[in-house]
Amino acid sequence: MKIFFVGEEIPCEGYSGSNITGLALIDQLIAQGNVVTAFVDPPDYEDEKIGVQQLRTLESRGVETVSLRSARQIALERGQSRIGASISDFFPSVAHAPAIRETLERYVAERKPDILLPFGIAAITWCAGIPGVPQFGPICENIYKVVRARWRYNVGGIRRNWASLLLVLKAWRTFRKSALLLGQLEGSGQFCKDYLEDFKKHGAPHCKLYHMPVIDEAGQRWRQLKDEAQESVGDRIILVGATSTFTLMHLNALLEILPRFARRKREGAEIHLIGDIHIPPELSDILTYPFVKLRGYVDDFGQELRAAKVLLVPTPVPTGSRSRIIKGLSFGCCVVTTVQEQETTPGLVDGETALIADGPDALLASIERALEDDGLRRRIESGGRRCYEERFAPEKSVGEMATDMEKIVRAYQDNDR
Repeated sequence: MKIFFVGEEIPCEGYSGSNITGLALIDQLIAQGNVVTAFVDPPDYEDEKIGVQQLRTLESRGVETVSLRSARQIALERGQSRIGASISDFFPSVAHAPAIRETLERYVAERKPDILLPFGIAAITWCAGIPGVPQFGPICENIYKVVRARWRYNVGGIRRNWASLLLVLKAWRTFRKSALLLGQLEGSGQFCKDYLEDFKKHGAPHCKLYHMPVIDEAGQRWRQLKDEAQESVGDRIILVGATSTFTLMHLNALLEILPRFARRKREGAEIHLIGDIHIPPELSDILTYPFVKLRGYVDDFGQELRAAKVLLVPTPVPTGSRSRIIKGLSFGCCVVTTVQEQETTPGLVDGETALIADGPDALLASIERALEDDGLRRRIESGGRRCYEERFAPEKSVGEMATDMEKIVRAYQDNDR
């Protein structure tokens, strides 16, 4: 197939789940013999070299890239603004959708792709109404649930900020619009179990659950490499994230268990915070514990996953799936998470592929079990890796999407005759 991938961000190995998933999707489509052209709207990086480097990396994989930034500039010159289109309140590039759509329509007319693959709500909005080509839209977003979670669980007194309720209501309207747009496509999918039912109920009844693809960087020697890495570091727990709603939730959950963990922890046990994590003043007590290390970005994230005895993901509400969990499974991590993540991520089974906790007491107990019971931890590491191979490896997850895309193309061509 000749595929036009359309996305707001540049698919790459890092930064966010959508970056990682987009790269795995493109990578596997190319491996299956498809021809992929990627249309992306690069964000305004503080360091422009980052965006250029990401584009070059994508091109090195055999992908032709087309930047939509010039279309965005045209929209600004025409005076198109963000006012009036509620989706653009949360996805700013949607404000420039008419100019971006013109660019895409020109390429579609000239190159005649077999299918458009708009990846994410912004891209689906850009592509709405483009004639002459079927569309397949996989997403991992539900802006309403994210904004609602931010209002309910963020620190800093946001629960008392009644103005934020208006944002929640606006997010609901935006979600309804995005669900209706998704329902207009020839094919659509969700990577999160809880989001799937929301979209099916509110406008996309044929939306299908797919497993979130993540590239296998660990490889078949994952067990040997993990054993070697763990020997050198002792009892290490890692919490991974960025300064986002989800990570702030995780930090709140961590702070709740730290006093008891400090009293009961094994000698040498450490908790490492990895990624673009900034501790807000309300959570500064986290750093008063000497065994908590704020690491920031690391040079070799894969080695950190190998070395960790626990990957801690203490999500308190069901709000989509965390790509960090899938990444952890691929490296054979012992994931300690919550029943809320179990509700949203397929394949998480307590005692088999992860340790699942319901509340702070159970979370602390699960961490302690993982550190103290080597046999249990190794069984979960192996079960998690097996879960990844059976569900989330790109040849499985993207393979299913590619099969459905081929059916869509054939049906569209048959109807066009």
